[in-house]
Amino acid sequence: MGPLYIDSLPRIISLICVPKLACLESSEKVISEWVDYYNNRRLHEALDNITPADMYLGRKEEILTQRQITKQKTLAERKAN
Repeated sequence: MGPLYIDSLPRIISLICVPKLACLESSEKVISEWVDYYNNRRLHEALDNITPADMYLGRKEEILTQRQITKQKTLAERKAN
């Protein structure tokens, strides 16, 4: 967990989660959902628009390669039309 994550976590929780925290059970659910989103669905520009989970699991190069293939295919199709 890097310093940017540590610094931004309390601010994000206060802005997004606190209004939804009616009780302890809901607060655990809201925070758990946010951590899941942050680690598994949110693309991070500092990680070449890869999720932290994909980076941790070593999938960065595979994802970037697939993106490049898709980009080249799309450009070729545009040029053909």
